[in-house]
Amino acid sequence: MRPKQSRTAKRPRGAERPFPWLCRHCGKREVALAKTNYAAEVRHDGRLHAFTIADLELPVCQACGERVFTEDVDAQFNDALRAHLNLLTPAQIRDAITRVGMSQKDLTKCLGIAEATLSRWLGEVQIQSRSMDNLLRIFFGFPEVRKSLCGSSQVPHLGLSDIAQTSSSRQRRKPRHSGSTTGSTWPVDWNGKRSACRQVHKIVDSTGSAWGTRKVG
Repeated sequence: MRPKQSRTAKRPRGAERPFPWLCRHCGKREVALAKTNYAAEVRHDGRLHAFTIADLELPVCQACGERVFTEDVDAQFNDALRAHLNLLTPAQIRDAITRVGMSQKDLTKCLGIAEATLSRWLGEVQIQSRSMDNLLRIFFGFPEVRKSLCGSSQVPHLGLSDIAQTSSSRQRRKPRHSGSTTGSTWPVDWNGKRSACRQVHKIVDSTGSAWGTRKVG
């Protein structure tokens, strides 16, 4: 994924030849590998992402400073973009496919994508979108999701409502107060008031007063 440049330098013929190369800009044989921190702007998934690539290795003309963007440089850009966006790498996708015991063809059927699309992801020709990366992570991370999306076990109503809570999880929930099913604290408050009333009546009885026992009306 090549960034926008004011001057586009094409990969020279015979790029596999040892350095130095002949510079297409100034004509001098001064092109050699160099490392630099590169401020990149790459458009992906409909958005422009700005990030810095540390120690980008690319051919640079030592005479005029012209940069040559080869396939190896493109691969470094792709790796840096995946790291910046926290997207799965082709190697991680391959490892996940092996771990879940699926073929690439079966995976494309479950995800509803073309085999050519997966091939481009694995071949580093194309970087998956954020939405597809999220789907891959969920698919590889949860066996229940794989079972719900694949083959004859596919659940047709999945996603139309929240997944119902299992009875075991409901049983693990306990009320906040064992004496109340509504979570109210009134039993505790009432017991405290009754205790205070008993103490007042004991004091009144000890004085011989009739307060509290006289009927009104």
